[in-house]
Amino acid sequence: MKDAVDRFDEYNRKSSENARLAISAIVVLNSSAFLALLTQTSKLMESGAQPYLASSISFWGCGAVLGCLAWVFAFLSAYNNAAKLKRNMDHWLDLLIPLFTLLGFVSVCAAIYFFLQGLVNLVGEIETS
Repeated sequence: MKDAVDRFDEYNRKSSENARLAISAIVVLNSSAFLALLTQTSKLMESGAQPYLASSISFWGCGAVLGCLAWVFAFLSAYNNAAKLKRNMDHWLDLLIPLFTLLGFVSVCAAIYFFLQGLVNLVGEIETS
């Protein structure tokens, strides 16, 4: 029985680490794309790409915010899970663990979508000009 518990704990540790890395990557991608485009805004504004720039900046800014929000949901999920293990009994707050996990996953998926949508907008503008 102890071996199964150890394997489960190891699986949880690896899953948590992978989730942290994924959230970090999403935040870094969206933030760096946002900042890179922001530094080139004056040069690109002269080419008449204002609507595409504004939408790409908005998408990447929202993606960065959603990535940070995913950190909050991941923390709340891990905190409630640790509290559940410490209590060693059922509590109504245990119902929030799947909710926080789901909200974190949705935030990460939305951040990925916003990153890709910002790229599509910018590439569409570059191809048309």
